[in-house]
Amino acid sequence: MTNIDLFERLTLKDKRDENSKKPVVGLHGEVEIRNQFGRVLQKKSNIILLGGRRFTLEKLFNVEAPRNKRVEIDNDIYNLDHPSEIDPNVPGPVQARCVCLWGVGIGGSGDTFGSVKVPTEKEYNVYEQIPFRYVSSSGSADAEVKETKKYYLRVPSGDGEHISYYAKRFEGTVSLVIKDGEQEYIPNIPGDNQPLDYEELINRTDVECYVSMELKLSAEDVREWFIEQNNSIDQARINEICLYIAFPTETSDEWSDFTSIEAFSKLCFNNESLDDESKELNITYKIYV
Repeated sequence: MTNIDLFERLTLKDKRDENSKKPVVGLHGEVEIRNQFGRVLQKKSNIILLGGRRFTLEKLFNVEAPRNKRVEIDNDIYNLDHPSEIDPNVPGPVQARCVCLWGVGIGGSGDTFGSVKVPTEKEYNVYEQIPFRYVSSSGSADAEVKETKKYYLRVPSGDGEHISYYAKRFEGTVSLVIKDGEQEYIPNIPGDNQPLDYEELINRTDVECYVSMELKLSAEDVREWFIEQNNSIDQARINEICLYIAFPTETSDEWSDFTSIEAFSKLCFNNESLDDESKELNITYKIYV
């Protein structure tokens, strides 16, 4: 008996071929950052991290990698001891676990222009994560942040006096886009007893397929932490963005945190200053396949 081994490799590329107008078939991302007036400040390609690659294959084939193959930010980095979503009686990942949060950091670039770090796919988080919100644990500030239902990955400080929120939800819903040029793509299916038009298929333009999500860094984000560290917002900035896989916990409380938080993708860029207290960042994050 002859054994024949067949291998087909799904390549998850991180960026497009800059010399071609055709989209690369592979998982990759593009990010555009605008200020509150619509001016483009940054436009970058991201990298899909190992956790994101593994998670994609888990979803595609309904398989689950061993727990020791993960680096969960909430449990492994911040020691929050969140419950796991794994059900030993159900194969594969839980359906509700998806890419649904994002975070920021200040370790992606030095002080000089052009000193941006180049991340690798084996990384598991931003280099130096900072919280979106940093509020007093006493009084109403923490309750007010919870009321917005935008901020998650809630971490109490070591001194017990502050609460940090390291993750934020997307703005609105995620959109799935399938386009042929600038038009919505609808497959041209022949009618009964009509053959396929192979010439049309061969000569057609390439079809783009991606999900698009909107992220918003508001005027109140990040500054509280810099004020606590430096007594001012003169050094306020970000130079890293990360998307996270997560799973909402089920509790009877009006606000509940996410669990099994794991990095999906990240990008580093030149420092984006936030020393203007009214400055906001509107971010369009696209993942192509």
